[in-house]
Amino acid sequence: MGVFGVAAGAAVLAVAVGASPVAGQDYEGLWAAGVPYEEFRDGVEARRSLWERNTERAQVPASLLERARSVPGSWRLLVVATDRCSDSVSTLPYIAALVERVDGLALRIVPPDEGRAVMAAYRTPDGRSATPTVVLLDDAGRPAGAWVERPSELQSWFNRNPDGLSHDERYFQKMAWYARDAGVSTVEEVVELLVNQVSRERGTQ
Repeated sequence: MGVFGVAAGAAVLAVAVGASPVAGQDYEGLWAAGVPYEEFRDGVEARRSLWERNTERAQVPASLLERARSVPGSWRLLVVATDRCSDSVSTLPYIAALVERVDGLALRIVPPDEGRAVMAAYRTPDGRSATPTVVLLDDAGRPAGAWVERPSELQSWFNRNPDGLSHDERYFQKMAWYARDAGVSTVEEVVELLVNQVSRERGTQ
């Protein structure tokens, strides 16, 4: 059971509404317009100290590195994010740490104004467009799935709000959860997205 009494892994992807590619969307163009994580991080203004702290502390469990490195081919993570987003600052540094350590992965970040159609296509389970939206692209630039906003355990607790917390109380508990989890759940779900997509392509699911 997780911190909030929610079974971890109940839903690998935090995507439930409209999870289909955007018709006519130029994913390659968005990728070309995106910036690497280091450039994005160096330009942040909001939550700068937290971006720096999470980047410095970001580690990837060896078991997840092994799984990610076992996936054949080249894959890209196109991320729609903004520096002021509390979920982005709590997840992207760890996703970037994974990408940095896996040769077959690359990452680029675009702002919400440019990625609005992508966010609308890949929504949260309760139907919202949100940051971060992380779209998995194959080596031809085709979308192969997405991970949105926050890990499934936290998302489930946050949406249910079983204790009837106020907005501020719920925010503080969310950020405390992120601090305890240290990016493990985020990286695990992104790796599962990658592994499951390869399995589908091989016809094993």
